[in-house]
Amino acid sequence: MEDIQSNIPREYSGLNKLEYFRPNVVRLDLPFILTENKMLVLNMPYLKLEGVHSDAIRLLDVWDNDNYVFLKIEHLQTGKISTLSWWLDYTGTYWLWSLSSITFIENIHNNSCH
Repeated sequence: MEDIQSNIPREYSGLNKLEYFRPNVVRLDLPFILTENKMLVLNMPYLKLEGVHSDAIRLLDVWDNDNYVFLKIEHLQTGKISTLSWWLDYTGTYWLWSLSSITFIENIHNNSCH
């Protein structure tokens, strides 16, 4: 399996909340994107948290329009396709949904056990 992170620049200015690196890799620098370096890879599975509900999803597409980011997702259990969105200029501390990679969750667990 190709190491997605190896071809991504490590220098990150923090000025752009959304950056496209390759056709299938984006960095979405929002506090509720819980992945290594805030990277999202299309067609990879993630855990979507929404309130007290969680779903296994696959990320199908990411795009932006008029300072909003859109994430097209497929719910792995049902096959249902839906779209999440977020205003990139939002500065509050409340959010409706969150995405996490399995690796990120495993790292939190492993670090808390030591």
